[in-house]
Amino acid sequence: KADTGSSWRRPRRIAGVLQSVTIAHQDSPEQYRVVQTLPTERGARTLAVDPVRHKLYLASAKFAAPPAGSPPRPALVPGSFKLLVYRHGA
Repeated sequence: KADTGSSWRRPRRIAGVLQSVTIAHQDSPEQYRVVQTLPTERGARTLAVDPVRHKLYLASAKFAAPPAGSPPRPALVPGSFKLLVYRHGA
């Protein structure tokens, strides 16, 4: 449940950070206010925002340790992709 405290119809800036998504309201052209830090899964990425249905869509997957000798970026576990959907007021 994503509780922003105000309508999602207003312009918002959404940025993923590790295991959360920060939802901000644009108060003016030069000023943003953080409305909520929404806990998500590790590595989840914002795909889309539906301001009419008040939904936030994130892509996520499980991660495995990288193979020895490869770059330190975690590898995706095959078949673990999923879509996370958060709804305001749900």
